[in-house]
Amino acid sequence: MTKATKKILLRYVLAPILMVFFLWLIYRQLTAKGDLGQQWQALRSYWHSAGPSWFTLVILLAPVNWFWEAVKWQRVVRYLHPVTLWVSFKAVVTGIAFGMVTPGKLGDFAGRILYVPQRKRVAAAIGTLMTNLIQVAASSTAGMAGVIYFLWHHHSGRWLSDFLKICGLVVILLGILWGTRRRWTGWLLQFRPFRKMARYFRVLKRYDTRDIVFIYGFSLVKYLTYNMQFLLLANLLGAQVPWVAGIFATMMMYWLLMAIPSFMLADISVRGFVAGVVFLETGLALNGVSLLAASYVTWLLNLVLPAVIGSVLMVGIRQKSKSISQ
Repeated sequence: MTKATKKILLRYVLAPILMVFFLWLIYRQLTAKGDLGQQWQALRSYWHSAGPSWFTLVILLAPVNWFWEAVKWQRVVRYLHPVTLWVSFKAVVTGIAFGMVTPGKLGDFAGRILYVPQRKRVAAAIGTLMTNLIQVAASSTAGMAGVIYFLWHHHSGRWLSDFLKICGLVVILLGILWGTRRRWTGWLLQFRPFRKMARYFRVLKRYDTRDIVFIYGFSLVKYLTYNMQFLLLANLLGAQVPWVAGIFATMMMYWLLMAIPSFMLADISVRGFVAGVVFLETGLALNGVSLLAASYVTWLLNLVLPAVIGSVLMVGIRQKSKSISQ
């Protein structure tokens, strides 16, 4: 089976099948109580009663999230090819556009490196990969806090104890890997397949603890901003989620979504299903339709909208490249 055939099967066969399957599961979640009509009516009521200033705040939190990511990437590439915050912002939204059409958003770095010189792109891709891994670490920190909260309130102490042990072991292993990064990267580069990329991997040695803490801090702030945006919108639309339990549930929900590889059509339905599992089946949300609407609007604001902007920017980059080649 060729690579092109695999892409066709993934995008046009598997993704639609997964979308239909998860949409069916979402429908079962929404109709479990037999009050779907009442949920729609409540959503409309909350929509009309909520003040426009609150919805404006929800919308403005989307560019705030893009700004946090732009600040992080500007810090990463300053050792390779310093860019302005505006250029970093364009790189971020272009990366989102690439990531939207690849499983697990793996194409994110491919869009960002278009804004650095050709000879610096491999090193920039490695730096971007480091940034994404730090974002995963920050998201996992918040996600584990959410899981611990739920285990504490819904399960026995034994479950919590076992989970805390696993989390502690993961943190220790990550700490060891980071503390010994100079040794194991040097050992890894001794092997022939990695020798040609040695000069690119050396870029990791340029980042000190202050850089890592800076990127980690902004990653955590970005994650929590995204969570608050969703929870605020869900309650504005009538989900009636308690704020304390809701923020922990949101952190856990987006951590689960991060661990599930999906893209395009499948991503739409997976998001709704996971939101239903976390909030509806635990009884935290009283209105599943409001919860679903909040999940999709948050997705549109933070992924689809910047992807559209990034796609427009890509057209400009291609036209500029053609004019230069001519």
